[in-house]
Amino acid sequence: QPRQPQSKHLAAMYEAFSRGLENLLPTDRDKEIATRAFNRGLKAEEVEEIIATSPVDWTQEEAKLIVSFVRSHWEQERESLQQQQRQQQQKSERNRDRGISL
Repeated sequence: QPRQPQSKHLAAMYEAFSRGLENLLPTDRDKEIATRAFNRGLKAEEVEEIIATSPVDWTQEEAKLIVSFVRSHWEQERESLQQQQRQQQQKSERNRDRGISL
């Protein structure tokens, strides 16, 4: 019985993260939900529990695989974005330095 409130909480989180994703295929929807959860700073274990409440009725192992896939992709995207930001900042600093030295 103590598990029931946690289960309702996870289902509510799933519902909140799924808003606007009704037209996606279930697998794509759940991947996007996992991405949204990671963007909110949730840990992989929490995201797995949320995905496990999907209407698809994933097994815990399937939820874990989805989350692992999404996490890997999410981390690559984040690293790429950070690298682009660093390059843009360096370019901006070089342009500023050139302006000062002229």
